[in-house]
Amino acid sequence: RASATWDGASCVFPSPEQVLQADIRALGMPGKRLEAVRSVAEFFRDRKQGSALSMDELLAVRGVGRWTAGYILMRAHDGAGASGHDHWPEGDLILRKALSPGKVLLPHPQLAGRFERWRPWRSYATLHIWKGCGSTMTTRRGSGQKSDIAADGIFLPNQV
Repeated sequence: RASATWDGASCVFPSPEQVLQADIRALGMPGKRLEAVRSVAEFFRDRKQGSALSMDELLAVRGVGRWTAGYILMRAHDGAGASGHDHWPEGDLILRKALSPGKVLLPHPQLAGRFERWRPWRSYATLHIWKGCGSTMTTRRGSGQKSDIAADGIFLPNQV
């Protein structure tokens, strides 16, 4: 069981054992996603504590793809003292929309190239873009207006 404080509120997260014992069907997720949640809980239950968490290790978990692995790494402190400040959820649609010029979405290699500029702070860039986009991404794209990230108040390192 882990706890954290966020915006002054205390949050408690269930342990992997608690997730595995709980009836998580009430979460309303599709069956494959429920299986993935259980697989991730099993992975963390069985994993050696204190060792560095890796992308390859997470991708070996049933139901975990690059987006999920990147998100876990972004949010995780791995017990070995490393934080996830240089990871991002590859293929994220909001990131693709926010960083694509016009209506044509950037292919993954070009998106990955843009993220390379922000090493070793790619997790922070991701969070900043997500926060700046909020729920307006669809409206802005559909309006025909030019998407200008800076105009949305998002600070990106290459715009200093």
